[in-house]
Amino acid sequence: MSNIDHYNQLIGDKSFHALAPMHSAALNTTSSHQDLQQTKQTIQAFSPESGWTLYRDKLSTAPTDLTRQDLIEGEWHSQNQSLKVRMIKPNRFLVIQSRTEQGESHAYQDVQIMLQPVSGEQRATYRIWWQQADSGERIGRWSPVFQQFIGFDNGGNA
Repeated sequence: MSNIDHYNQLIGDKSFHALAPMHSAALNTTSSHQDLQQTKQTIQAFSPESGWTLYRDKLSTAPTDLTRQDLIEGEWHSQNQSLKVRMIKPNRFLVIQSRTEQGESHAYQDVQIMLQPVSGEQRATYRIWWQQADSGERIGRWSPVFQQFIGFDNGGNA
């Protein structure tokens, strides 16, 4: 039995029911530094299904307004991909694209986070990625390595 199978069996116990199940998959990420215009082109080409954008004066969960010049950061999701943008200095952004793929190099959990009413959404879903150390003093231990925005969930129970 794999570590992930054992973990999922363990959370079936009523005393562990608050833990999210884990799944095996592979995480593929690419990152780049871009100026504002390149970043806007990347967001537009990504064609997000959902996401959030932080501007100088507000947080928005509406489609990103690409005419604005005051983007600070944001996260978007489309199918099995996510896009994360963060301003690192004036007119320079760290842009990270991530994709869930078949494989067993990582494990992930989907967790829901309750949001403030000002966001216009009830819950955001994030995929927390874990990787197992294969050498050194942490061999065999799982550590979180990445957080991926998956979308909003405004209905049902968390």
